[in-house]
Amino acid sequence: MDRIRIQDKADSGFGTRGSFARFCRATCVEWTSRLPEDERDPFIVEVLDRYRSMAAGRPEKANTFKFYQMDVTLRSP
Repeated sequence: MDRIRIQDKADSGFGTRGSFARFCRATCVEWTSRLPEDERDPFIVEVLDRYRSMAAGRPEKANTFKFYQMDVTLRSP
């Protein structure tokens, strides 16, 4: 392995809580697939509430998705 680089990233392109929830519905399929359909949206609401309390230090960051981006550069032996 030649290099590993990890960066803190944030996507604030959601703008609204509704947009962030739609993103979660589309990307959290594995988390919600085992729930009855009528429990999926309440689950996402709870996830976003808890996430907001941990990840959003300021109100304007309430709908920001924070993540780590890892880039790995490999070299042939």
